[in-house]
Amino acid sequence: MFKLLIALCTLSTSLLASNVGVSSLPLHEYKNMFSLEYNQQLSGSTNPGMQVQYLYSATKKIGFDAALRISKNDYLGFVAGATYEVLPDYNKQPRFSLRAFYERENWDGADFNNFGISPTTSKGFNFNSIHLYPFAAAPTKISIYEDSDDVRLASSLAFGVNGKIPNSRYQNIQAHIEANINLKNTISNLSLGASIKF
Repeated sequence: MFKLLIALCTLSTSLLASNVGVSSLPLHEYKNMFSLEYNQQLSGSTNPGMQVQYLYSATKKIGFDAALRISKNDYLGFVAGATYEVLPDYNKQPRFSLRAFYERENWDGADFNNFGISPTTSKGFNFNSIHLYPFAAAPTKISIYEDSDDVRLASSLAFGVNGKIPNSRYQNIQAHIEANINLKNTISNLSLGASIKF
C-alpha cells in the first residue's frame, strides 16, 4: 500500500487528458449519436489528434459511450464509459452526472490501462434561439503501466459548451468546444467537434 501511495505522488509522466465533450449532454437529448472530434495538445508534444465516439442513451438517467482516439505522436486509445444522471437540469438547478470510464492507451509501444470517474455539471439555456449546454467537469483517473509496477493519479479540469447548429436543416447536428487543463499528470488540450443524432 505504501508503495502505491509513493507512486501516485511522485510519478510525473503525462497522460492524455480525458475529454468530456458530448457525454455532458442530457441523455434525453438523443438515443444514438456519433461524434467526430479534433484534439490539439497544448502542452508536451503539442501534436494533433482525432477521436470518433458512439453514444447510446439507454434511459433518461443512464447512458453508454465508446470511442477510438489517434494522435500524430504514435498514440492509439480506446475508451468505454457509462454515465449516470444524478440530478436533472430543472428550473434553476443545474444537471449533475457521474461518468465512470476505462481507457486503454498505447504511447509508442507502451501500454496503459486507466480507470476513472468524471463528475460533470451542466446547465442548458437559450442564446439568440440557439440552445446551449455549457459544462464543467473534473475527470480523474488511475493509470497502470502494463510493463512495470508504475501507477499514477491523473486529473484535469474540463470546461466547454455543446450547442445545436443554428440552421433548421441541421437540427440533428451538435457542435462542441472544450478546453482540458492539466491539474496533475495530464496533457492540456483543446477539442473541437461535431456530432449527429439518429
